[in-house]
Amino acid sequence: MSGTRLRDLIEVSHDDVDRAFAAGADAGAHKPSLAGFSASVGADQLNRALDVDAFEFLGTGIAKLISLRDCTDRTKHPADETIVISLGSTEVTSTTYPILDISLGGTKLLDLKFTLDLAAEFRTLQLTVRDARIWSLKPGVASVVAKLKYGDL
Repeated sequence: MSGTRLRDLIEVSHDDVDRAFAAGADAGAHKPSLAGFSASVGADQLNRALDVDAFEFLGTGIAKLISLRDCTDRTKHPADETIVISLGSTEVTSTTYPILDISLGGTKLLDLKFTLDLAAEFRTLQLTVRDARIWSLKPGVASVVAKLKYGDL
C-alpha cells in the first residue's frame, strides 16, 4: 500500500533484546544476558515481524473510524456497491503486543511481551469500500510514528 515498512521506522538490535531479557528475567543476584548469537537471533525475529506495511498494520484502526460504520449496513449499501469515502484530517492509532518466546535447548526460559504503538496522521485519506471491506486506501500527506517498548525500556 504505502511502501513504508514498520522495519523502516523501528530497527531492533541485539542489545535491545538483551536489555529486555535482563529486565524480564528474574535476575536474583546476577543480571542474566543473551550474549551474541542468541540476542541476534531474537532481534532478527522481531525485525522480520516488523517487515510489514505500516498502513496495512493500521487497518484495524482505520476500520474503526466512525465514518465507515455505515458501510457495513447492508440495507444502506448492498454487497455489490462500491463506496468511496474521502476524509479530511484523520488520526489513526493501533497497539499490538508482539511476544518473543525465548527457549534454550527446548526449554522455555520466558516470553518477552513487547508493546508496539503506531500512530498515523493523515491530512487526507480516501478509502474504497465494497462488500463491507476496505479495498483500497489512498493517503495524502501523512506521518507515521512507531514505538516498540518492553516495560519501561
